[in-house]
Amino acid sequence: MKGILRAFVMGMALLLTAFWLTGCESRPKIGSVLIIAGGIEYAPLRNWVCSRENGVMADGMRLQPRMVEGDLPTVPLTQDFEIVIQGEDASGGLSYALYDEEFNSLCFSASQLVPPEEPGLYFVSMEASWAYKDDYERFQYLFKLKAG
Repeated sequence: MKGILRAFVMGMALLLTAFWLTGCESRPKIGSVLIIAGGIEYAPLRNWVCSRENGVMADGMRLQPRMVEGDLPTVPLTQDFEIVIQGEDASGGLSYALYDEEFNSLCFSASQLVPPEEPGLYFVSMEASWAYKDDYERFQYLFKLKAG
C-alpha cells in the first residue's frame, strides 16, 4: 500500500511541475485600465471579448453602451483627464469608439481618443488585447465621459 501511495504522490508532483512549467507560462498577462480625472481614479466597466489559448479561439460579446448605460462610471473631462494603461497591449495599440448621448457613433476604431469639444454626455468604448507568446485575451472597457 505504501508503494501505491508513494507512486501516486510522485505522479501528482510530476503533473504539478509540468503544469507549472508549461501551463502557467502560456497564460496571457492581463493588464489594467484606469481613468484619472480631477485627481480621482475611475475604473471603467471591463468586458471580456475573445481569447486564443493553445490555438483554440473563444468569442464573447461586445457590449454596446446603451446595453450597460446604468453600470458605467461617469468621468468628468477635466484638465488632468488621462487614461492609464498598465501592461503591454499586444495588438500594437488600443482602439477607441466614441458615442454621443443618443448613442450615435462619432468615431469607431480610432487609434486614440480625441476628447469632444462640445459639452454633453458621451460614451467611450475602448479595446485592448493582452498577450503572451501566441495566446491572448481581448477586453472592452466602457465609461461615460461628461464634457463641459
